[in-house]
Formats: sequence, structure tokens, C-alpha cells
Amino acid sequence: MGDDNGDSKEKKSSSSIIPFLLKIFGYIVILFIIFGFFSSLYATGTNSGALNVIGVKLKPVFSPIIDVVSSIGKLFKNNVLDWFTGEQTFSLEEQTIETKKTGFELDDLVVTRGITYNDIYTGEDIKARTVLKVNELPSEIEKITVGFECYLDDIKGQIFVNGKPIFNLEGGKDFTDIYNPKKGGFDQYNIDCLISKDKIIPNSFLPQIRNIKTIKFNLNYLRENKNAERVFLTVFIIPNEKLYNEYQGKSNDAFKDLMFGIYNNYKSTIPSNMRYKSDISAIMNFDEQPLGVNNKYKLSFQFKNNIFGKGNVSVRGFKINLPDGFRFDNCEFLNGNELKKEYFNPINDELNNGRGQSAIYDCDVFVELRDYGGGEDLIMLEKEDGITADFGFEERMSKEKDIIIAQDKRV
Repeated sequence: MGDDNGDSKEKKSSSSIIPFLLKIFGYIVILFIIFGFFSSLYATGTNSGALNVIGVKLKPVFSPIIDVVSSIGKLFKNNVLDWFTGEQTFSLEEQTIETKKTGFELDDLVVTRGITYNDIYTGEDIKARTVLKVNELPSEIEKITVGFECYLDDIKGQIFVNGKPIFNLEGGKDFTDIYNPKKGGFDQYNIDCLISKDKIIPNSFLPQIRNIKTIKFNLNYLRENKNAERVFLTVFIIPNEKLYNEYQGKSNDAFKDLMFGIYNNYKSTIPSNMRYKSDISAIMNFDEQPLGVNNKYKLSFQFKNNIFGKGNVSVRGFKINLPDGFRFDNCEFLNGNELKKEYFNPINDELNNGRGQSAIYDCDVFVELRDYGGGEDLIMLEKEDGITADFGFEERMSKEKDIIIAQDKRV
């Protein structure tokens, strides 16, 4: 009878997975049909000499559709295919203290000078504008230095911020200081790109009657050293070893029973916090809390690109600060308490070219036997008293737009 039951379970499992596989195959076919249709239509519009102009006009219509299909494809690859191949990367849970977003955003581009409403080049300088939106930054940050570049195809333009030119060139970029809006506030800057008419030679730069050109703005900024982001992990300790052993395997009960249940809203896996929602995240946690004393525990950390496919982010530094009584017992990824630089490149490659999130890195942390708070059966270490990290990163974002420039002729 035992063998019959085993056979029935195996048959049931086989029969249940076949419809699932057929459904997945159907999704793949549908994705290829949709993507093939819109890609061919889009390519026809943009690459055909006769339909170049139509392609530019159609691009704003078809680009969102292609983006959706591309996003579905990435989602399918990163979840379904990786599940079948066993290559799935797991994610640590994260939270933010504030629901507001921090950092910068670029608005859509508009041409404000040099081209008429019917696309004719006037022979003047060409000017295009985007708006830099500045969300609230941590209060200790006074300002952040932001680098800009702009191009019309391969012609580099001059950057103006709120009407004032920037000339302090470094590495091909124009840098300016962007100040922190007042708490709870929001700010914005007009960013203009001026393409000199002296660089626009009609016969070479505008060889056709109607020409397709691309205007592009690039922005990058750093958050490191004193401007680094902060990450906070709340830690709970049961200082009595005998009491800790009583709650082995039932950590959630410890939060309900100890300290009169005032921490009963916590669960065994406690996510770290960043202060604001950001385009890049650093996350830390222990597999299980509360921790005991005179023992070691696995501290995990991971990084995520929250604008994967839309912007480029890079880890520039990660320094973990442990409270008194805690020490790293073994961690091949850290030099002291800082992430080794040799890991920056593989992490950043995963953030921007892989799955949009890094692997999970584990370090052993030893918790010493000592006085952590005077007689309490469950001790909470939070904010600056808990585990913190200084997280340095760089973000690069771009906005671009295809435009039509016609020679000053009747077309």
C-alpha cells in the first residue's frame, strides 16, 4: 500500500506540473509574438530611410509598449527561468523609516530654441531643457555636487543651471552644487543644454532635408563619506543563556512573552531600515532574532538597484558598525568592518547588468557575554545603539529624446 501511495503522489505531481509547463510555454510564445510585432514595426519606422521621420513620431507611442514587453521578459528570466535552472537569487526584506523618496529625478526634455514648431532649423544656437527634481535629503547633508553632460548626437553642449553657465569642467562633465531642500520640502532646477550654431554645419551635420538627431542629458552624483546613506538594523538580545535556550526554535514566542509583550509586533527576521526610499538599497539582517550571548550569528547583507533597467547605480563603499560587545568572528568579504574593494565590480555588474540585485553576503558576528542593559529579559538595541552601516554609492541617470531637424527649405 505504501508503494501505491508513492506512485499516486508521483503521478499527481507529474500531472500537475505539465499544465504549468504548458502555460509557461504559452506565455513565452505570446511574448515573442508581441515583441516581434512591435519590434519589427518600430524598426521599420526608425530604420527605413523613407520612414525615418514617421519612426520618430511613432517612437513615443511604441516605446512604452516595448518597455512593458522588455520588463515582462526580464521578470520572466529573473524569476521563472532562474527557478527552473536553480540560479534564483533570493532577496532580503527591507524597510524605510520615511515613505518619501530621496535623491534626484530628471524630467522629460523639450527643445526651447533653434528649431521651429514644424522642425525647421533656424540657424541659431539650439537649446534644450530638462528639469532636475530634488527630493528631500538627510538633514545632515548641506549639498551634493552633481555632474552634468549634454549632447546633440556627438556634439557636446554647454550646461546652464537656472540660466547660469557652468564652466568648472572636470572629466568632461560640468559640476555644480545642489542644495538640500528644507525638511519636508522639494526643489527643482532648470537644466539647459546649449549647442552652439558654430558646431552645426548644415551640409555635414544636416545632410538630409529632414534629419533625426538625439539630444541627451547625463547626470551623476556621489553619496559617500560624510554624505553617505545610513542603514539601521535593530537588534534584540536575550542576555540569560538558560532563558535563551528555552526559546530556541520558537523565536516569535520570545517577542510575545518577554518584556511583558511590549515587542510582540516584531518577528524573528527583522529587516534593516534606510531613512528614505532610494534608487539603490543596502539591506542587512540576521536569519533569526532574538540573539543570545557567548555565541556567533550570521549577519547577511545585500544591495539592490531599485531603478533596474532605467538607471545605473554603483556601490562605492559599505562600512558596518557593530555595537559594544559585538565583533566579527569570520568574514572573508570585509577588511576590518569595510567591504573589500575587490567585490565592488561584481556587485555593480549584478546591479546593472544582472538581476538588479547582488548576491547575499554572510558574516559571522560574535555576541559577547556582558551587561547589555541591566536586568531585562529582552534587550533592544535600536538606531545608533544597534548595528548601523555607512553606505556610499554613485548614481548615473540619463534622459534623451529623438528630434527632427529640417534644413531651412520647404519640405
